[in-house]
Amino acid sequence: MAKPDDKKITSWKLHPYGGTPLYDALGFIITETGLTLEAMPEDQRPGKVIFVIGTDGKENRSSEYTKEAVGSKIKTQQDGYGWDFVFIGAGFDAFGEGESIGIRHASTASVGAPAMAAAYLHTNSAVTRSRGPGGQSVSYSPAERDDMAEKSKNEK
Repeated sequence: MAKPDDKKITSWKLHPYGGTPLYDALGFIITETGLTLEAMPEDQRPGKVIFVIGTDGKENRSSEYTKEAVGSKIKTQQDGYGWDFVFIGAGFDAFGEGESIGIRHASTASVGAPAMAAAYLHTNSAVTRSRGPGGQSVSYSPAERDDMAEKSKNEK
């Protein structure tokens, strides 16, 4: 896959405005990634594709993709190509949102803002485990879930 242009990424200016076009973002990036991989010679494609979705807002602004369309894309990539999807949500029911588009509970974290750093740390560990022997799906351990829950309780 092409290496990201670091200068382009670090020059982004983000302006929160209370809207989260989550389905549009997912629909576009899943499609773009699929097309990029399809264009690569098979022997150069990655053996595993893992999407980590992190958001502090539930869907409320998409105009191009619906929940059903994104859910269908996720199911196609999971079932047909073995892609793995992880959903980290802060400040809302991430389990409900993730499940509504086909992401497993074991691969979902619902945390408060103070636990976001822990969520990403534990996601790193879960992804690392999934890349080991057996190729399991990305899943959080009970201890990782307990740590995220404890840190979420400390929310002020």
